[in-house]
Amino acid sequence: MQLYVQEVITIMAQRWNNAKTVSEAEQNDAETGSKAKQNKNKPISKAKLAEYVSWAGLAEDEASGLRGLSREMAERLGRTSLRLVESRPYTHGTGARNGVPFFARYDTGLWADKLHALFAWGDEGTNIKRGWDSLNFRQLTRQLHTVIAEERGALQAEAFIDAVHTVAARVLWVIPQYNAGKLSVMYDPKPGHSKATRAKINDMNVFERTNWIAAQVDEEYIASVLDFEDYLDDPDDVLYGRLINRNVPRLKKRVKEALSPLNLRVHYDKKEPIYLPEDPGRIHVMLYLNKAAQIQEEAAQAQEET
Repeated sequence: MQLYVQEVITIMAQRWNNAKTVSEAEQNDAETGSKAKQNKNKPISKAKLAEYVSWAGLAEDEASGLRGLSREMAERLGRTSLRLVESRPYTHGTGARNGVPFFARYDTGLWADKLHALFAWGDEGTNIKRGWDSLNFRQLTRQLHTVIAEERGALQAEAFIDAVHTVAARVLWVIPQYNAGKLSVMYDPKPGHSKATRAKINDMNVFERTNWIAAQVDEEYIASVLDFEDYLDDPDDVLYGRLINRNVPRLKKRVKEALSPLNLRVHYDKKEPIYLPEDPGRIHVMLYLNKAAQIQEEAAQAQEET
């Protein structure tokens, strides 16, 4: 997961650097009256990557991928709100709006399944070839799978892949939209677009044109998550008293269920309001810190009694 987040940051840094270079080149062309050639495929240097990380305001643990990818962090990558796109579950035979998706096996509507296609391979014998298959995060997943299969057997190797499936859904809350060819798809003008739409797209910067897909807390849990967020923001507020009356342990249980990989959905309808905590990792940490404090308190009480 760390390597995947690092790859996303590198892609965004490359776009930032290309846009910056083009802007500087256009200014130079205007001053000199000549037109310099641009190499947009040149890998970004470490110095430029560090400059971008500073520009985006990323902490060291965020830049290294240790914090996963939240909506709040993703917005800082481009200093703009995210362009969330529809990602509808695919049902065989219904005729998807854009045809059969490349990864129909993973288009179940579950967020964890949507993430699984990033790391999985051998897509049910199909001829899918990922243009980003050679990236480090995919190659490392395969290497670890091979080592585990050789040392512990096929069942343990598959259990490892299942674990990747689950862990990804606990740390990646938004991701760039991907397809078979690109790890990050952009909103580009197409022949079918009207002249006004093409002009609008051309006026957008590279980050405004970057497509994202996001997890969605299931509707039945939204009220519980909002209550718990308010409690974390100000435990001494009047709301805290209301939470006590609502049974805090039950509330925490529902929040855990809300953020479970089994319950998180892919947000796919622009007409429906999306709800996802800006920093879900903070909620996870507080839930488990509270659990640890409870265990410590119970242990101390048991010691006193003995």
